[in-house]
Amino acid sequence: MIEKKKRPRDLAPGARLRSSVAPTTPSATPELCTGSLMAGATRSVGTITVQLLGSADFTLKDRLDEFLAKVHLESLRLGITLVVVDMRGLAFMSSACIQSLTAWICGVASLEEVDQYRIQLENNPTIHWQSKSVPALCALAPHLVEALEGR
Repeated sequence: MIEKKKRPRDLAPGARLRSSVAPTTPSATPELCTGSLMAGATRSVGTITVQLLGSADFTLKDRLDEFLAKVHLESLRLGITLVVVDMRGLAFMSSACIQSLTAWICGVASLEEVDQYRIQLENNPTIHWQSKSVPALCALAPHLVEALEGR
């Protein structure tokens, strides 16, 4: 007789179980790699550092949303107090992908204060889109988001 697999009680309907082929460990960090964009996250005590390299056009919005959601969930799970986003190597970001950053920042700002974490946007002011968009992103939640120009 074939036994039906039971759904874990704490798994929401429609949610996926993690594959047993590549288990997520406490040290796992989100990654995104496409032909034009590389995004990765590393962590140290109290901090997650996200590095964005390349170009993020509108076709990558959904994948960037997923990546940022993973960073957010990992930040909450680990009690992270700071997420540094190094975008100095990001030559272009479409308005759709900027909207992804906007939604992420607004999501953090809408959390209870005890769950919020700070966001630092390391940027290159000589890249035109960054010189215009980073100040606007910081203005969304000035108590949480700050810009750090180049290094």
